[in-house]
Amino acid sequence: MTDSLKYVGKNIPLHDIRQKVTGSMKYLGDMDLGNMLHIKLVLSSVANGKVIKIDTSLAEKVPGVVKIYSYANTSSTKYSGSAWFKGENTPETETMFSQRVRFVGDRVAAVVAETPEAAKKAAELVKVEYEEYEPVLNVEDYLKDCKGKLHEDEPDYYVKEISCGNIEDAMEKAYKVFYDEVETQKIHHAAIENHICVAVPNPLEGITVYSPCQIVYGVQSTVAQILNMPLNRVRVVKVPVGGSFGGKQETVLEPICAYIAMDLNRPVKLEFERRESMLSTRTRNATKGYVKTAVDKIGHIIARDIKVILDAGAYTSGGCKVSIAAGKKSFRLYRIPNQRYKGIVVNTNTPIGGACRGYGSPQIHAITEISMDNVAKSMGIDPVDFRLMHLVQPYDDDPTGAPNLGNSRIIDCVKKG
Repeated sequence: MTDSLKYVGKNIPLHDIRQKVTGSMKYLGDMDLGNMLHIKLVLSSVANGKVIKIDTSLAEKVPGVVKIYSYANTSSTKYSGSAWFKGENTPETETMFSQRVRFVGDRVAAVVAETPEAAKKAAELVKVEYEEYEPVLNVEDYLKDCKGKLHEDEPDYYVKEISCGNIEDAMEKAYKVFYDEVETQKIHHAAIENHICVAVPNPLEGITVYSPCQIVYGVQSTVAQILNMPLNRVRVVKVPVGGSFGGKQETVLEPICAYIAMDLNRPVKLEFERRESMLSTRTRNATKGYVKTAVDKIGHIIARDIKVILDAGAYTSGGCKVSIAAGKKSFRLYRIPNQRYKGIVVNTNTPIGGACRGYGSPQIHAITEISMDNVAKSMGIDPVDFRLMHLVQPYDDDPTGAPNLGNSRIIDCVKKG
């Protein structure tokens, strides 16, 4: 059968595999345009505070420094780094630079110079004076008494529920009800290639942005929004990606690069070092999950109630999307007639969360699978057998209302494993 198919059953090499294995692949870090300037960011050293003064006097004396940017001389347009297209209903809480800093790594200023060395040296000489506030470092602190304090003029608390069946009735009729609490932590993707961007202005055509991004239209839309330009004047070129794992799905460096390139009318490059990528780009959202599971005498789950508090970090960005994605995935693995998911997204004074290998799957399945093990143990049932009792079958309906699950063979995988 595979003889008549073009790809199935065939050994098809990747189109760029030879360049990669021989080391001849050109990444954005290799791009060196004539007349190109280099940018180095000044990142906040405090988790929660307000910039009172930025002293650039010493930095300006470094040979090769062209200009220094901050909230005082750039666009204050708010945007969402997770927006995929213009007009998307996503919380817009970020700005290019912020006077009100909300995490260690928040963007305070940018030094532009003729060489990377001059930009780095000058950035180290920028002195920032802060008025510091007590940081909110976890979701429990936020829920105690910090609601509305991180973003005074924007929401910093979002709730979404998904449900099927009748949770309350099933819980009342249950033979036993079990409770579990599970936490997952923030991690960083640590792709080999750090975040990087190059922007090249063209007075007649607009601007071209080179980025190893995952969603070119999201970058295009956000850059156009900040520059107040039509979409057709913003060209985004997706260059070879040196690893992402979700970390380059959102718009991070591109607005700053594009803004400065247009302002100075010269090509610019902004390339992060490892510490900057870990602090000031994206992470996997930390979560705290609460699971309430109701079973009958045989051990069948008749109801499951899940509440997940997701730490979006200092700016909401893709936090709401990750929370919804996690919630929907909690319905699609097991046959449970009565289910509810409540996702709560909160802001804390920690690095921003976003897409990271599975888009909510690692968090929600860590929470629910630990709970499944605990329930199976309490009922005296082998954990594998307990899962086989509940796993979805091919072409089961999706309880969240989406199309059916297709030819899902998870039960075969578990049996063979």
